[in-house]
Amino acid sequence: MRAPTRLAALGLLALLALLLSPPMAQAAVAQTADEVVSRYVTARGGLEAWKKVNSLRMAGTYTTFSQEQPMRLIWRRPNLFRFETNYLDGPVAFGHDGKELWWSLHFADEGKVGKPDQPQEALLDQQMETEPLLIDYAAKGHKVELVGRGAIDGQTTVDLKVTRKDGLVETWHLDPSTYLEVAVDSTVYDMTQKADPMAQRAYFSDFKKVGEILLPHRIEKEYGARYALLTILEVQINPVLPESAFAPRGPDKG
Repeated sequence: MRAPTRLAALGLLALLALLLSPPMAQAAVAQTADEVVSRYVTARGGLEAWKKVNSLRMAGTYTTFSQEQPMRLIWRRPNLFRFETNYLDGPVAFGHDGKELWWSLHFADEGKVGKPDQPQEALLDQQMETEPLLIDYAAKGHKVELVGRGAIDGQTTVDLKVTRKDGLVETWHLDPSTYLEVAVDSTVYDMTQKADPMAQRAYFSDFKKVGEILLPHRIEKEYGARYALLTILEVQINPVLPESAFAPRGPDKG
């Protein structure tokens, strides 16, 4: 039998490389943004499972300025939200009462309830998205485009460009083996550092199933000179939360 020519050998090697390459790598070439989002939604529990979640209560810790503090978060559809913790050696709280955003900061106006300014409103809107932004994203007014392959700290990712309804742009880096978030790049404002917008990278890990949905229990954020860590220790799905629980007021005691 004749030995294969160099050209035939190269062709054979190319065919073997194609056949032996991971299915995910082959599929990524032909993927669309909606196909990637569909895999992501499935990974997080599925659209129907999330539709069944009408309220959430979470408790855990929030670490910033190297200080770990307790935090509490409640959320109820369609847009009720409340978050409270300690920040800069005192209590802070912010939320949405169904009509408008509000906050109470011990270091500003003696902790009286006030309304955030425009740049901070955009930041709070991002932080209040308890349901993942990509779930039913079009109905929420967002746009998604497939960027392609990327990498975060040496880990290969599938990247999406997300244009939020307010015009802010984010890059979502998803794990191509699980389609869960690895990291999200966005723009934030932190008036304690500077008045201009700055880049933020949020890392998501420690995903755990709670009921029918999957939630990250560890979220790390880096922006400017700041580092913040949110650790979820307890999650309660569909607790009874009256509207009064979201009324503008300072942090609860205890």
